[in-house]
Amino acid sequence: MLTIEQLPEGLLSKIDCEGPMSIRSVNESLINAVYCLKCSEQRYLVKRFFADQSTGRARKSLFAIQQKLAKVGIAPKPLYLCEKQGFYAEEWVPHNPVPLSVLPQAERIRALAAALAAIHSVKLTTTRLDLPSQWQQYIEAAKLSENHKLTRRAEELVFAASSSANAADDVVFCHNDLAFNHVIDYEQPMIIDWEYCASGNRYFDLASSMTINRLSQPQQMMLISDYADLTGIELSQVQNGVSRHEPLVTLTYQLWYAAITEHMKHA
Repeated sequence: MLTIEQLPEGLLSKIDCEGPMSIRSVNESLINAVYCLKCSEQRYLVKRFFADQSTGRARKSLFAIQQKLAKVGIAPKPLYLCEKQGFYAEEWVPHNPVPLSVLPQAERIRALAAALAAIHSVKLTTTRLDLPSQWQQYIEAAKLSENHKLTRRAEELVFAASSSANAADDVVFCHNDLAFNHVIDYEQPMIIDWEYCASGNRYFDLASSMTINRLSQPQQMMLISDYADLTGIELSQVQNGVSRHEPLVTLTYQLWYAAITEHMKHA
């Protein structure tokens, strides 16, 4: 458990905290840990990173992107970053009074579709998601051989990944890791955890969200239908796009898991 004494001086000076402080754990894993720092009546989200070498996160670039997203009003304002010590802090944004998790299924799926549509409408130019490079990063972190089935699968899907990245009409700003619990206010919306955001194919983002939320087949169809309705894209086009990207998402998650599993051996 993180203590106040372990917080970097730079973080404390950045939030200009005066008065009694307390900190509590929100979520902890071997990959990262999230805390709520309270100072007087103000609260801040503090995160520690433990696996950046395995996941290949470019923290400075992500910090700059989130600053722009905060100005748009779709993300909390980032306040502090120290890559060397692995600390990050942002403004604490309260959840919607009615949590997304308690909404009826149809409303919950509709809110997820609306969040994806809102993200994809953000006019923000960033580095384009390079799946083959990301896969190679994970392969090296996981210490997979050239003959490993996942390495061979990555080679098989390079052309599909290239086609995805070059589909100009479908390349938008993406979250790439949108779980239900990342949508803390579905009415605005307000979204957190932008660690995998980049310009990329909208259908990879959709398929990724389906995977991370473990949506059933009927739920996937609801999300696809809602997204098509909200964006004005033909339903069959969304269905085909998601179908084409499912293998890319599956491989990405398999390689990510292999990299994290290798990291955990030495944590």
